[in-house]
Amino acid sequence: MDSAPLEAKRRLAYIPDEPFVYPKLTGWEFLRFMGDLYGVDPDAQRREIPKLLEQFDLAAQSGELLESYSHGMKQKLLIASVLLRKPKVVLFDEPTVGLDPRSIRRFKTLLAEIAAAGAAVFMCTHILDMAEKLCTSIGVLNAGQLIARGTVHEVKLLSKAPSSATLEEAFLALTEDAAGGLRPAV
Repeated sequence: MDSAPLEAKRRLAYIPDEPFVYPKLTGWEFLRFMGDLYGVDPDAQRREIPKLLEQFDLAAQSGELLESYSHGMKQKLLIASVLLRKPKVVLFDEPTVGLDPRSIRRFKTLLAEIAAAGAAVFMCTHILDMAEKLCTSIGVLNAGQLIARGTVHEVKLLSKAPSSATLEEAFLALTEDAAGGLRPAV
């Protein structure tokens, strides 16, 4: 990264839980801007942007200013902007916040497609059922410390939870142990 910071930035994408967009741009303009910013070929932009807008159900609103978009629409637009530039590493922070159930289902499919295309995908989520189904490797954080990591199966074994335990049950067992027992609600 130190030797080629611009190339590193092109290869890395971050999708925050609170999407930041430029409110005075339209959806189409935002995708073009992001494509230009990350060096996506203009011909590729002309081919891919309409497909992405359709894929995320944003085509009808693509000419509207982003200030009129809902949280979920902005989140979908950010994800589309990432797919446009095809990074090698993608970091998602609570990616499904603000998405409707149909969009969440599409997002799950997209995660698999991004990974299948060769990108490393990191996802921070509190939705452990989704993590259990989608992730090949899990890290458990507690109070800012990594307390367990491995495959879903390995994390379950580390938790000493029953073999039939869900990832959520394993997480609760691990964090209870790390906290010295459950803390009372305040």
